Amino acid sequence: MIVYSSYSMIQSVRTYGHLLDRRLKRQMVRLYHPMRLVPCIFHRLMDHWLKKSKRVDVIVQFTEEGYESGLNTLKQKLGEKYIKRQRRLLPQMNGCALRLSMDEVEQLCHQCKLINKIYLDRSMSVLMDRAAHHVHAHRLRESGLSGKGVTVAIVDTGFFRIQI
Repeated sequence: MIVYSSYSMIQSVRTYGHLLDRRLKRQMVRLYHPMRLVPCIFHRLMDHWLKKSKRVDVIVQFTEEGYESGLNTLKQKLGEKYIKRQRRLLPQMNGCALRLSMDEVEQLCHQCKLINKIYLDRSMSVLMDRAAHHVHAHRLRESGLSGKGVTVAIVDTGFFRIQI
């Protein structure tokens, strides 16, 4: 059972930090910045309210063998809310995208042992001058293909960093 004390989300970030994306951890901690201005007698109440009301788009990645059972666990934990909260399934990476409250993220970390990582679902932009080198576009140019008149798309999940 999760104890509702003031700053419990900070305790969760410390406890389950290995399961959380760096940007998601930062967002969870920043949730408490307004509490600096609130008298301490209201911290527990405000903590509870913030965790229930603040929703965030996340990608939950399950372990290789736990994809199906992880989805079933999510359906059980969230109940009827699962259908409203699910954005899309991502079977290529053993995961799914959801919109969850901070409290639900905390409960998932605590109760679901099949989670590999929880990422903040966010928009990304790509610098094409760097991407062309990594997808070996020079090989196509050398073979005589220029791409003129052809639409080319590069889909990158952004999960694995490439050191440049």
